[in-house]
Amino acid sequence: MRNLVDTRPILHYGICPSCHEEASFDLIGIQRWPDNVAKAAGLAPVQTVWQCRNCDTTLMEQSLDLDRPA
Repeated sequence: MRNLVDTRPILHYGICPSCHEEASFDLIGIQRWPDNVAKAAGLAPVQTVWQCRNCDTTLMEQSLDLDRPA
């Protein structure tokens, strides 16, 4: 399996869903969930985790609109 860090930028810009400010987000890691837990939560078993530079909120990728230009 290809590492998600190789396919995603390590920095993203957009509106933070927590503080509602335009901010940059640092990729802080990869979180792996057991398959049964991920399925029960409706999530992929591998998630990228980001941190807002404005409010320090930690967010999983689906919380960010990575396809939308900042």
